[in-house]
Amino acid sequence: MEKKAKAGSTCLAVNSGPVKAHLHPWEWPAVPWQCIHLDVLGPFMGKTLLVAADSHSKWTEVLEMSTMTAAKTATVLREMFARFGLPEQVVTDNRPQFTSSEFSCLMLALSSFIEWSSRAARADCEAGPEGWLTQGGKV
Repeated sequence: MEKKAKAGSTCLAVNSGPVKAHLHPWEWPAVPWQCIHLDVLGPFMGKTLLVAADSHSKWTEVLEMSTMTAAKTATVLREMFARFGLPEQVVTDNRPQFTSSEFSCLMLALSSFIEWSSRAARADCEAGPEGWLTQGGKV
């Protein structure tokens, strides 16, 4: 009965299928480290990994994270930016590590240099120890 109902012209006319998403092609970065994509992988085999991929060269940094907090993510990114320089654009998904107030404060501190595609709500940030904007002085 279910097969007959799905095959009927009324069901086929009404059921147009899922809404198709519009594709948004990324512009190819002109130079390495101009645009990086960040993501979290795991837990995988008992480990959580922070993955940073350069859109131009496809260079990938994979960092094992002992704790996957926003504060730890911000610290690791500061170290990565110290090694490779600041990218012009950082693309993230909406995982808690990338939408937290600590991460928002880091991106806000670097906003004159970096475009952040995830743009979570901005937190009340203040200058922390080392001059980084933090929430409540926590790094």
